[in-house]
Amino acid sequence: MSRRVEAAAEERVVLDEALEEHRGRVPCRTLDAPEAWFERESFAVAAAACRRCPILEQRGAYADAAGERWGVWAGVVREGRTRPERAAS
Repeated sequence: MSRRVEAAAEERVVLDEALEEHRGRVPCRTLDAPEAWFERESFAVAAAACRRCPILEQRGAYADAAGERWGVWAGVVREGRTRPERAAS
């Protein structure tokens, strides 16, 4: 396993623990528009909601470790070269 994958897995554990601890108070898990974090038209709204998140630091650490390139993570808009494809339902 590469160091980057290991680091992302470690940060994911920390993030999952924080999500559990702060259940019901994390904007991306409680707002009626979860797609806002991944649709460019809604990035400003999502970023503003993130700024009041109790686990902002953990979200950012995970996104950095995992190399997240699209969406709003910890109040930061991340726009990689291409938008990731959504899985077919």
